[in-house]
Amino acid sequence: MIDEITSISDERHLAIVSKHMSHNVPVLRFIGLIELEDCTTNNILEQNLKFIQVNELNLDNLIHFGSDGASKMVGKLF
Repeated sequence: MIDEITSISDERHLAIVSKHMSHNVPVLRFIGLIELEDCTTNNILEQNLKFIQVNELNLDNLIHFGSDGASKMVGKLF
């Protein structure tokens, strides 16, 4: 799950959280916080891909992507 936030100092960040099951127990784990230069769809995508690459995460294990449905998170205008 990801969500974009803007702090009181006007800095933009992207919070990344994993929600999964471990031994039949639901686990919610903070994975990282990405500082965003801007909140465009392309920048959010680029920063996500960079985070995945730097942290050597395996996208084959990704089952679901969650966000609040904002158009910038899903890359679609409604």
